[in-house]
Amino acid sequence: MLSIVEAYQTVHTNRSLCNNMLRFVIFLGLSLCFANYGNAANISVETKNGRQVLIYNGAVESGDAKRVRYFLRNRRVDEVWLKSGGGVLMEGVQIGLYLREAGTMVKVKSGDSCASSCTVAFLGGLIRTIERGAKYQVHAYSGVLYGIPRRRGESQAQLEQRVLSNPQAYLQAVAKEQMRQKGVSWASRLFVYYRLMIQPAPRARLYSISNSSEANGIKRALARYGDRALQLYLEKQMPVDVARIQKEGISAAHEITMRLERDAMQNMLVGLNALNDQNMLKRRAPEAIRILKIMFESRILATSDLSLETLSEYGFTNVPIPN
Repeated sequence: MLSIVEAYQTVHTNRSLCNNMLRFVIFLGLSLCFANYGNAANISVETKNGRQVLIYNGAVESGDAKRVRYFLRNRRVDEVWLKSGGGVLMEGVQIGLYLREAGTMVKVKSGDSCASSCTVAFLGGLIRTIERGAKYQVHAYSGVLYGIPRRRGESQAQLEQRVLSNPQAYLQAVAKEQMRQKGVSWASRLFVYYRLMIQPAPRARLYSISNSSEANGIKRALARYGDRALQLYLEKQMPVDVARIQKEGISAAHEITMRLERDAMQNMLVGLNALNDQNMLKRRAPEAIRILKIMFESRILATSDLSLETLSEYGFTNVPIPN
């Protein structure tokens, strides 16, 4: 059987057949690459008023960033339209980085909504605009919204036994993880991402976030604030939380876990403001901190609609407000 390349070569003298084959190769490549993304967003490139528009419609799932990058690198894309209720936060960051690398114009169209991690991806657009009648909705993220994560191979009954048999050990582990590790890591990465994305003269380039020297430096500085918050929690609040779990059970443990997650990020915001006051952060730091504050002061179970005026003032959009 001829390979695709060999088949293409046999018809190279016929321009029409060549064009048909090329379109088939692109279609086949897209189909094979994305055959296993049945539950992910629908991503397509369509012609709208003579422009090639990448339309992202659906939940943000792991693997979507690679799909977006494939389209951006293999198809002509004049602009990107986002329509999503959100999903995986870090995937939203990665989508945004690829959008910035491609130098794309990103829109949320009238009647559509962009929420949660979609709003994070949106900031990657080189040119960013929200049409009147569109919704741009933020809320805090949570890795424990739907329950306390189970360990590998652990049943729900085993999880409850582990938590309720020794609530002090459980809370110590969660507080340490949130305040020393996850809070520090998320705050440093998201801060750097927001700061880079909202520069007044944006450039089309691929930025590094997770292991950048800037993010690592901020992570080291924020670790001190995490240590202080952890020590204060262990001494002051944990005994109260232990007593509540002993009285109310696993539902109380879940609520306390979510609170520790929120408290860790609030503490990181305090740390970032302190670092900014000490002139330890780079240009546009106050604006990036303000975006983080908007995100994490919103409740996880409710979204906050941002007006076009707020979006423009805070740097979410960077074109004049549409009439």
